Amino acid sequence: MRPLPRKQTVMTERSTFSLQMLAPRHWPSWIGLGLLRLSVALPYQVQLRLGRTLGNLLWRLAGRHRRIVLTNLRLCFPQKSETDCQALAREHFQALGISLFEIALSWWASDARLRPLLSTQGYEHIEQALQTGKGVILLTAHFTTLEISARLMSMLRPIDVTYRAGDENPIGTHLRGQRDKLYEEAIPKENVRGVIRRLKENKIIWYAPDQSFGGTNRVFATFFGIPAASNPATSRFARISGARVVPFFARRRERDYGYELIFLPALEDFPTADLTADTQRINHVFEELIARAPEQYFWVHKRFKHGPSGQESPY
Repeated sequence: MRPLPRKQTVMTERSTFSLQMLAPRHWPSWIGLGLLRLSVALPYQVQLRLGRTLGNLLWRLAGRHRRIVLTNLRLCFPQKSETDCQALAREHFQALGISLFEIALSWWASDARLRPLLSTQGYEHIEQALQTGKGVILLTAHFTTLEISARLMSMLRPIDVTYRAGDENPIGTHLRGQRDKLYEEAIPKENVRGVIRRLKENKIIWYAPDQSFGGTNRVFATFFGIPAASNPATSRFARISGARVVPFFARRRERDYGYELIFLPALEDFPTADLTADTQRINHVFEELIARAPEQYFWVHKRFKHGPSGQESPY
């Protein structure tokens, strides 16, 4: 399979730089970005070791985030003992540490540097889905490999990415700038028309709707058996555009060398007339992906912070 060149297009929204970003409160962010940029020169194995070391340090120092991770693991895996939850949480923090170096690789490493790290499983599902001519929703979740997964996927086929608009700061602005540069289009998640337009042009949209959704259009669907505020947009996008939905994520390979991009078959009989049932199905897909590499999922997110009315937050 020969990687295809990325096509550069005019973006719908550009990141901007302002002099306010040079204010002293942003200096730690600039220093962090500089260190990340320098880390790209390190050998890959060294980056992994440093990432795990950083993760072990975060495990000890980030008490609030450690409690969030453990709360999520206890809720989602009630069959696991406390010892098992603690061990999985430690592995997760190591994965978080590694992800910082992967962000640097995804932003600044060359295709030639990354290509030996790339392998695929089920890529034919993308080719089959594109043959319908109605676009592909590349359905993924917030794994710690999120940034590197998009970059590696873009080396196979040009893709669009979605992002959540955030505060103007050096890291957020740089992230949007890199996504503008690396991908065909970087589309704010709120730009529904932009997403639909690109799908109707038979484009691939990289989309991760797994986090707690506080919007007015949310539905409650279980996530590992627990009611969770969920984003139903995948079903709506597929219904309006006719796009196929192909589940996908990047798993760090065993023995610390590279990544396997895993593509599942496009969802059949999707969408339906039942928005909640469709969203529940999407959550089950996420559970299936997470089960393949549970330590690599982004457990530090407060997935159950928006509970049903009257339900107290577990955090």
